[in-house]
Amino acid sequence: PKTQLLTYGRAVVDRYRKAKRNGTANSYQEAINALIKFHGKDDLLLSDITITFLDDLEADWLSKNNKIGGLGVYLRAIRRIFNLAIQDKNTELSIEHYPFGNHGYKIKKGRSKKRAIGLDKIQVLRDYYYEPFSPQWHYKNYFLFMLNLRGMNFIDLAFLTMENLKGDRLIYDRRKTQRGDNVKTFNIKLTHEAKNILEHYIDGKSNDDLIFPIMEDVIDANDSAFIHRSYKNKYTNYIKRLKRIGKDIGLDIPLTTYVARHTFATAGLYKGVSKTQIGEMMG
Repeated sequence: PKTQLLTYGRAVVDRYRKAKRNGTANSYQEAINALIKFHGKDDLLLSDITITFLDDLEADWLSKNNKIGGLGVYLRAIRRIFNLAIQDKNTELSIEHYPFGNHGYKIKKGRSKKRAIGLDKIQVLRDYYYEPFSPQWHYKNYFLFMLNLRGMNFIDLAFLTMENLKGDRLIYDRRKTQRGDNVKTFNIKLTHEAKNILEHYIDGKSNDDLIFPIMEDVIDANDSAFIHRSYKNKYTNYIKRLKRIGKDIGLDIPLTTYVARHTFATAGLYKGVSKTQIGEMMG
């Protein structure tokens, strides 16, 4: 029988779930769903995904006012599934079926929008009053802490434990790279502002306790997929809260986690730090 995207893709997704790479599994499943929805039936074969099929998919995607970058995310997952299927001796697929590559469909990237904000706006954020220990107060603290820690990713912030604190430094492995030999470890000296933020969260905690209360209600669950789903919901809520904070301080762009990373990088460039150094600092 010929290889269906749904069947083969499900096996790839299950492999990622078994490895507890739930974020990757979810993104691959979304990509599979998107192509099957466009095709109209579950019986889409991998060999049916041709250059023409992808051109038609792109046209349909753009006709619905979707951003091309979103399609690119899906198609990079499909490309990976295709590569795995070609290497798999149990499928009929060969390089002749491959719709990507130099002479195939080119996966497009969306234009990146300005995401950095001036340090004057960061100061406005610092000075903006929220009731202590209110949700907005916590989210403001999270953003400023991430900014001080080189634009730290929210998922890394959410799972930090007291064990990551070593004197005046924070040492942690980036969760996105926690597999194989590709683990990226950060060892960052805490700024005065970061230390002040931590004082609100670390009193009376032991090494195994989370620093921030983001995931504390689900962290002890035995189901890693459940923990990941909970994280995604909390991340979505955080983004909504950040946008509200951005409006409160008069930003003309949405305040997001990416703004912390881009603001850190831009500030570094203005202060004379090289792009290479900034890239290394941000991992």
